[in-house]
Amino acid sequence: MLKKSHIAFSHAVISGGILLTNYPVKAALPLLVGAHFGSFAPDLDGGDTYDSELTRLLGKLNVLQYIPHRTYTHTLWIVALLVLLFYQLPQMGANDYLFRNLILGFTISYALHLILDNFSKQGVNWFFPFGRYRYNPKFKSYQKKRKYRWYYYRVNGNFELWFRQLCRLVMIVNFYLLYNHWF
Repeated sequence: MLKKSHIAFSHAVISGGILLTNYPVKAALPLLVGAHFGSFAPDLDGGDTYDSELTRLLGKLNVLQYIPHRTYTHTLWIVALLVLLFYQLPQMGANDYLFRNLILGFTISYALHLILDNFSKQGVNWFFPFGRYRYNPKFKSYQKKRKYRWYYYRVNGNFELWFRQLCRLVMIVNFYLLYNHWF
């Protein structure tokens, strides 16, 4: 998926979670900020994050751009490290809700990014470098060998465009309900 689709989905899911759990405003804002950056962080290895000047600058300064796309940054290893960091923060003396919610939002959106990318044509190498994946020079990345073609989407295809608009609608409704709840 494109960066804007990942961001829309992450914000829709996180805002829905905030609405269901009655998070206060002070705790929800760092969660949303972390969710925003976590939604496109896996693609800093050279994915589609180069559609704005800021991400172009980050990409050129970023050592991750030299890693093939959808390899190490698209694994459960990173999600496990983020979860471990989240649970180790109180032991490290960081009991501040601001930083914990920032990491929580980042981790949830990172995992959501991987789940969405798993349904693309390329798939996700969940346990890279272990597993049976082949290098595809067309995409310059490693891919799953798919048995069934009916359950994946094409990047920037009709399904993704429809899905992104639906996520934006859900996000707008959620933010409207949150606004009415908080203020």
